[in-house]
Amino acid sequence: MGAELRDRSELTKTVLRALRHSATRNTLPVATSDGVRPIIVTLPSDRVGEVIVRVARQGGVANVMLETVEGIVAVGFRARPVPASDDRPDVHEDITMGMLMVLLDSATEPLTLTVGASSDAASMQASSPMAVPI
Repeated sequence: MGAELRDRSELTKTVLRALRHSATRNTLPVATSDGVRPIIVTLPSDRVGEVIVRVARQGGVANVMLETVEGIVAVGFRARPVPASDDRPDVHEDITMGMLMVLLDSATEPLTLTVGASSDAASMQASSPMAVPI
């Protein structure tokens, strides 16, 4: 079996310690228009749809932190217009964040993630994971 991953509380503490260093904060993949780099901590078992909703509630931009067996990574999530109903998203909302990491590792472009229907839908683009120095 692989390395043991931390629970959300322990991972959050580790991320907070890493963010004390400006070199780590300043290299996170996405920032708001005023330079803020929001953080959301997720687990490999979290559903992508739940994470999209969390990012949307936080303003549509977030650095989503996740621990993999290789270490902690940050994935940039950024809101985008909800695609037309006939445009299928690249990723289904029910996959886990762990599964998303596998897809992002092989993707050559950001992936489109959409959750919800019609008026309450939210859509994001997720960038390639970036290692976070701990």
